Amino acid sequence: MTARAADPRSALMTELHESTFRLMRVQRQVAERAFAPLGLRPVQAFALALLGQEASYPKELAHLLDTPPSVVSVLLADLEERALISRAVDPQDRRRVRLELTPEGERVLAAVHAAWFEVNAERLARLDTSDLQALVRIQKALLEE
Repeated sequence: MTARAADPRSALMTELHESTFRLMRVQRQVAERAFAPLGLRPVQAFALALLGQEASYPKELAHLLDTPPSVVSVLLADLEERALISRAVDPQDRRRVRLELTPEGERVLAAVHAAWFEVNAERLARLDTSDLQALVRIQKALLEE
């Protein structure tokens, strides 16, 4: 038995590490099913959510998605073609293009949030209230910088 396996905290960290990768895969599959009826891939839904909350420029979106600008450019062109976003010259820096959700984009984003809430409500139904409270507390702690 290794020292790592003998340490209960290390064993828990290893288990968490392994289950996190499985959870990421499952969450992606769930997202694909949730957003398919809206005609969106998960990355498109995520991009709309980011544009609705914290990103206003292509460079910001590329950074938040951890995606090359060329890939984000294609993503934005698709969202623009579907009339979900618009581009406008930034009035404070005319060299920059500002991204905004269109009214249709806001409607689709609301549908994205509703679909995500619904699939997560189904998945989280197996947890009791105290488990949900613990999960919220843990997620908040993990999100702190």
